[in-house]
Order: sequence, then C-alpha cells, then structure tokens
Amino acid sequence: LEVFCAFEGCEMAIEPRQAHRPPPPMTVAPAPTTHRLVHILVVDDDPDTLRLLVRAMEEENYAVRAATSGLEALELISAHRPDLLVLDFKMSGLDGLAITREIRSNAATQMMPVVMLTAMTDQASTAAGFAAGVTDYVTKPFSIPQLTARIRACLARAQLVV
Repeated sequence: LEVFCAFEGCEMAIEPRQAHRPPPPMTVAPAPTTHRLVHILVVDDDPDTLRLLVRAMEEENYAVRAATSGLEALELISAHRPDLLVLDFKMSGLDGLAITREIRSNAATQMMPVVMLTAMTDQASTAAGFAAGVTDYVTKPFSIPQLTARIRACLARAQLVV
C-alpha cells in the first residue's frame, strides 16, 4: 500500500502484517503518453520568493521563466506565451491586478490561468483579484504542496494536463 501525504509531500510504502500476498498484477503495456512540457511564468519582485517559486516549479518538471516586474512579465508573456502565470499582487510599477487585466483583455492570453500569490489576505483584495480575472488566489505564507496542487488544478481545468 502506498501512501502520499499531500500536506508534507512525502511518500511511503506500507507492508501488510499478514504473510498472504495477493497475486502480482497482470502486466499490460502502458499506453504511450504524450505529455508536453508545461510552461509557467513566475512574477514576484522579492528575489527570495522568486527563487523559491522557480525551484519548486522546476521540481514539478515545469519549464519556468521568472520576471521581477510587471513590465518584464508582459514582455515575457508576449515573447514566450506561458501556459500559466504565478503572479504577485503588490509590485512597484504594474501590479498583479494591472497585469491580470491586461492578460484578460488580449484574445491570445485571455484564457491563461493566473494564480495570484500574495500577502494581501483581506476580503477586498481577494475580491479585487477575482474581479480582475485571477483563476486562483493563494495567500502568503503558503506551502509548496498547496501551491503546486492549486497549479495542477488550474492546469487540469484549462485541459493542459491530465
């Protein structure tokens, strides 16, 4: 029996106490998989948070680009349209809300999932994020397993992964 703890991100195998073992499963050739690499753009003006997010996304086998400002994010989106955007709310210059509104106003990017990652926990900020068009809203402090689970859910809803 294999157990996965989503909160801690740990896996472990548990052997039954009984000596009785079920017969081995029939071997069937696995269906060929055609997984394409998912591209994620992470945008945060805090370098430590940005490094943490990039590393976490790379460990999930996503292709990751990083931006430290809203303007840089829009340039990267235009040049290398990502499949999903992880976006900080508060940044100097263009903030996360302005970037989200810009993405939603462009036919080429309007369906792109946007995960807002922010320390803004009040109801007004959350409502403003969803009003601007974010797909999901994750507050800091956050856990990497929680964030990656939400990213997987957003990608699944966008039918980018199975």
